[in-house]
Amino acid sequence: MPKATKLTTVLILLGAALGSPAFMRPNYTKGWYRTRPWEQKVYNALRVREWKDKMPTYSPEAFSPRLHGWEEIAVNMCCSERVHEVSALLSFVPLGASLWFGSFWVFFVTSVLGAAFDMSFAVIQRYNRMRIAKIASRPGARPH
Repeated sequence: MPKATKLTTVLILLGAALGSPAFMRPNYTKGWYRTRPWEQKVYNALRVREWKDKMPTYSPEAFSPRLHGWEEIAVNMCCSERVHEVSALLSFVPLGASLWFGSFWVFFVTSVLGAAFDMSFAVIQRYNRMRIAKIASRPGARPH
């Protein structure tokens, strides 16, 4: 199996484990997952609204209000955010290869670009969750 395929397999398995609500059902209203009022200013500066719909969604059905309640969608967003944050951190593991192969800056640049790509998906999840959390908190909130 080629190295790229092995890495992809590891990332998919990691994503499946961390993304599974059975592994950990995060509470979107508390701790790390709670969105903060200042975040909206950051999202505006990043112009998230302009590019978020251009990014692919791995599992659109996980975020479908026709299939899930608003709270479940918010939890799915937390799981997706967590997977992308962990994957962004793992993007820096290849820096260790620069010890054997040299070319530190090549590994560094590709690690930063990989982490930035993954973090863009985490940002999208947090951005969208602000709105979903408001909808979910309304009394009697039901999906379409």
